Amino acid sequence: MSDERWRNDPVSERVKALCDRIGQTLVFTLTGALQYSDVNSWMKKNALLLPDTDQIRRLDLARELYEYIAKRLNADRAKKWFIDSNVSYKKITPVRAIRSDQNRDVRASAVHVVNYEQ
Repeated sequence: MSDERWRNDPVSERVKALCDRIGQTLVFTLTGALQYSDVNSWMKKNALLLPDTDQIRRLDLARELYEYIAKRLNADRAKKWFIDSNVSYKKITPVRAIRSDQNRDVRASAVHVVNYEQ
């Protein structure tokens, strides 16, 4: 969907970048982390605790969709999109859809919001 060179960055940098963009609470929610402090741990360069593969996949999807919307609309709208109830008209938020691995629906929602608001 967008330039994804950031996928080669260490996990700690990817987590920090997403937290900087959408906030730590949304990152905690969409990854399904067990404790809020886990996200803090993940941001450390030499972290002993790292997100599991499912959590990394969710982080990367969230970052991809954030960048897609921010590039076409703006950063504020991209952040707001995560908490809007609009995923394929199922009345759930994109952050919850990412958490429950509804990837096709959440991608369609991102495309829809861009097409609708451009």
